[in-house]
Amino acid sequence: MEYIYCQSCGILLENSTQYGTHADHSPTSEYCSYCYQEGEFTEDCTMEEMILHCVEYLDEFNEGSRTHFSREEAIREMRKHFPTLKRWQQKQETENYYHQAVNKVVDYINTHLFEAIDLKKLSDISHISRCHFVHIHNL
Repeated sequence: MEYIYCQSCGILLENSTQYGTHADHSPTSEYCSYCYQEGEFTEDCTMEEMILHCVEYLDEFNEGSRTHFSREEAIREMRKHFPTLKRWQQKQETENYYHQAVNKVVDYINTHLFEAIDLKKLSDISHISRCHFVHIHNL
């Protein structure tokens, strides 16, 4: 039997009533209904925030799975497992793209310290639109 796990929080999806929903309200077996509704994640959080949220339900998990994880053991296991889940892989890819773009901008600035540098040039170097460049710069 193949098990299906939420690709956001990692819980076992035992039946379709636990499935999240797409924007058209059709079910998706990729995410649970706690994490994903109407085509969007219910919370915008980091992977670490999700881990800390999930560990709050450790007693229920231990009881249901007949395990005896301590809080520290559970967090350690989640930190190993969560990066394999679809939601967090996608975030890592996006973050890696931004890191590469920022590194290009930093390299350019370092080699042009005594020149006027405008936002258009930096957005061109990073291959990110000026509007989006300003947005991620303000994060």
